[in-house]
Amino acid sequence: MSRKNPEYPFAPNQLLQPSNIQDGVVFFVDSDGNSAWSSESSCNAYGYTWDEANQVCRAFILNDRIDEIGLNTTNNVKGNNNDLRQSINNTTVSGQNNLLLGDNTSNVILGNMNQLENKVSNSLLLGTFGNATVNNSLVIGGNNSQVAINDKTSLAEYSDILGERQLTKILFGNSFGDEAAGLLNLNNVPNNYYPIPINSIIMFDADVLGVVIGGKTSGEFMSFKIQGVTRLKSTGEGAQTIYSRTTILFDSGRLGLNCQAIFNADNTMTIEVTNGKGLSVDWVASMELTQLQTKGI
Repeated sequence: MSRKNPEYPFAPNQLLQPSNIQDGVVFFVDSDGNSAWSSESSCNAYGYTWDEANQVCRAFILNDRIDEIGLNTTNNVKGNNNDLRQSINNTTVSGQNNLLLGDNTSNVILGNMNQLENKVSNSLLLGTFGNATVNNSLVIGGNNSQVAINDKTSLAEYSDILGERQLTKILFGNSFGDEAAGLLNLNNVPNNYYPIPINSIIMFDADVLGVVIGGKTSGEFMSFKIQGVTRLKSTGEGAQTIYSRTTILFDSGRLGLNCQAIFNADNTMTIEVTNGKGLSVDWVASMELTQLQTKGI
């Protein structure tokens, strides 16, 4: 005997009402509170899905893969073979064969065969074979997803690889007092810089703005354009290379500020800035990166 559930009033023209849900299966009772077999019409009347093969009413289908248990229902996923790992919330996916590696929040992925790295959030990932590796980024993958047969091995291979051709947009920021120089942080998060993938050549274009905060010159500013190319080989001498030039666009008060793009020892890139003497300066920079990543350079 099961008790009637007041949370489920009888649907119009129905003699049964849901009682409880166990392992995704919806159980019903009749008007007297007795357990009753569900039917397709009673199942659909309450907004559930009828499982024709097993002749049961389902609220959801359990999956025995640990990484898929408890996926947050705030996600909106459309398309086939999208793989969402654990702890993913408020994310929209539209396309096929996209992979989200987990601990992701508030992302939008539109396209096919894209990859969102672990703990990446607040990002927009578009296209094909795009690879989003940092928070608050815009990534467009412009790659070929057609499958070809390798003449030597007779194995099916994709013509392009993950992140082979893509465009990425990111932001840096920091604030300094009377320091001689300092590094801008990715998303203004301390000691956080942009990781350069191995076997890649990246052309970058950055717009940099420094604004004086406080003092007689408060509100004065300098703006810059930094353009250049980075190359990161997998091994060998000179594996890490950067070429860049900085152009002053405007100086409102002869402040003596400066900036340049640099490669850190851990294969990350950022912008190093130089403050004018006795100045407190807030900095912001937007950077666009055009990437070509190969299987080996």
